[in-house]
Amino acid sequence: MIPCPLTTFVMSYALARGVLVAGLLVTAAMTAGMIAAIGGIALAASFARSRFVELMSRTEHLRLRLGQVLEIGGSLAVLGFGFWTMVKA
Repeated sequence: MIPCPLTTFVMSYALARGVLVAGLLVTAAMTAGMIAAIGGIALAASFARSRFVELMSRTEHLRLRLGQVLEIGGSLAVLGFGFWTMVKA
C-alpha cells in the first residue's frame, strides 16, 4: 500500500514541528472525510441505480452524437493548435 502524499506531508511537517498529536488529528480528520465522501457516493450510486440505468437508456442517441462531436472537435483542436504552433515558429 502506498501512503497518501498529503498525509505523508502533514505527518512530516507535524514531526518536524514537534506536534505529533496535531498531525495525527489532522490525518484522522482527513480519513473520516474520505470515508464519508466515498461511502456517500457509493450509497447514492446504489440507491439511484435504477434511475441511472433508465436515464442512460433514454439518452443513448444524444450521448452517441455528443461523443462524436467531442471526438471531431478535439481532433480539430489538436490539429489547429499544431498548425498554429508551426506557423508561429
